[in-house]
Amino acid sequence: MMPWSVFLDMEHEVCVFPGDGTQIMIFTHSSDLAAFVERLIGLPADKWPRESLIMPNRIQVNELAHICKKITGEQWP
Repeated sequence: MMPWSVFLDMEHEVCVFPGDGTQIMIFTHSSDLAAFVERLIGLPADKWPRESLIMPNRIQVNELAHICKKITGEQWP
């Protein structure tokens, strides 16, 4: 997979956030979605809910720097 360096450059330990960094980002990983769909498909047809909801992870953009610091042990700006 290619690095995702929109806000973070892990190689150079630099992060740049839009505005003050308090904007909310929402992440839903494809494996989370697949697991949810698999559980729904496993239900008998008469038990399927009419509507379903998948709850994503919500974080502020500036929290990414704290996550990187925790993972790498380095001091990020």
